[in-house]
Amino acid sequence: MVKVDSDRYRDGKQLPPEYADAMSALQGFAESELESGVVLSAGFNRRLAKHIGNFADFHADASGYFRKKIILKVSDFRSALTQAKMFARSGLWISEFRIESGLNCGGHTFATDGILLGPILEDFKTRREELLESTYEVYRGAVSKLSGSEPERPSFRVTVQGGVGTALEHSFLMDNYEIDAVGWGSPFLLVPEAVNLDQDTLNKLASAGEADIVSSGASPLGVRFSNLLNSAAELYKQRLISEGKPGSSCPKGYLKFNTEFTERPICVASNAYQKQKIAELDELGLESSARERRYNEIVERACICRDLSGSVEILYGTGRYGKDATPAVCPGPNLAFFPRVTKLHEMIDHIYGRLDLLNGIDRPHMFVNELKLYVAHLADELTEGMRSGGEAGAEAFRSYRDNLLSGIGYYLGLMNALGGEYRRWKDKLPSELLKLKEQIESLMAVLPETAEGSER
Repeated sequence: MVKVDSDRYRDGKQLPPEYADAMSALQGFAESELESGVVLSAGFNRRLAKHIGNFADFHADASGYFRKKIILKVSDFRSALTQAKMFARSGLWISEFRIESGLNCGGHTFATDGILLGPILEDFKTRREELLESTYEVYRGAVSKLSGSEPERPSFRVTVQGGVGTALEHSFLMDNYEIDAVGWGSPFLLVPEAVNLDQDTLNKLASAGEADIVSSGASPLGVRFSNLLNSAAELYKQRLISEGKPGSSCPKGYLKFNTEFTERPICVASNAYQKQKIAELDELGLESSARERRYNEIVERACICRDLSGSVEILYGTGRYGKDATPAVCPGPNLAFFPRVTKLHEMIDHIYGRLDLLNGIDRPHMFVNELKLYVAHLADELTEGMRSGGEAGAEAFRSYRDNLLSGIGYYLGLMNALGGEYRRWKDKLPSELLKLKEQIESLMAVLPETAEGSER
């Protein structure tokens, strides 16, 4: 995550930028003997992007080969094109655009403005050549200026991940959108051969239902975070809150960005920050329900730096807490449909259709699952928006609604054109989409319509 780039201090003095977390991590990779790629996610870090250009392995050699490749996580075509050109101006090439569902994924989640995964993939499919040619024009100019010779036109891969759950969905993404590869993430949390998870966390994931995996405000980054509600980390955090001692001692300090109360940044999940923020809240004299809501927003932040490595500490007795660690885990919502701990060969067989791990579980299509998450997100945002009011906010909600409805229209058209083994989706998917359309329109009824909206 490129934003996890805290500056470092020594003897009370701030060190140069290259000692910051993301900057130094990148340098360690860049100067290694590895021939592989680095995945850049969660926004754009200008100084990090500039730093990448300092390392020869990220530039093509005389034969056009990249020893170190840049893989860019993107949410839509526009962000992909914009960032690709920014890197190209420094003579850097994006070797893979990794499209991820905004909400139907694990870890941090980044909602688009209601633009759904299917339309995003369609955009990449129809405009792939545009992305290649327009980026190459910028890249060619930059490399020619730096080296004095015109580079060959490199290629790139377009991949997708987020909420895939069946072999049929996997093959559809490959066939219909001409994707180079499909990623599976959260289901592998149930494969002990592939991940380091302590037994307690593994058992909780295997029994987790849809209500147990939520989009939360636990991350100190201020970005929504897909969270297991009954993880040891969450239970420990709630215990501290109930004892009147919210917040972490901040043992690792990777997310120290806030300077509201201090000259040097601290983390908003730390007890140092939360104590002062609660004191500030108490001085406002808010009505009880408003005070409670604000209080919960403060103490919801969790020490994910420590807790996300908790399972490793328990399994191997490493780190500061060892067997007493309180692990966190951040599965995608799709994990709720996988019912048991699984062997690696079984998961591989499931991905390629040789085995069905879902065993007839009534799991909605991945596009429907994502749409449900966006509708829930719309409901939450509307609730918050109604508190603050304002026509500008109402216009943003209408844009969000329009994008969702446009996406539903796209999916309905897609269903009509399905053939072969994908035809089975026609029996159920359209009715589910129309039901969600009704929910969107019902939610939006709380907002006064513009003249244009009333004619819709």
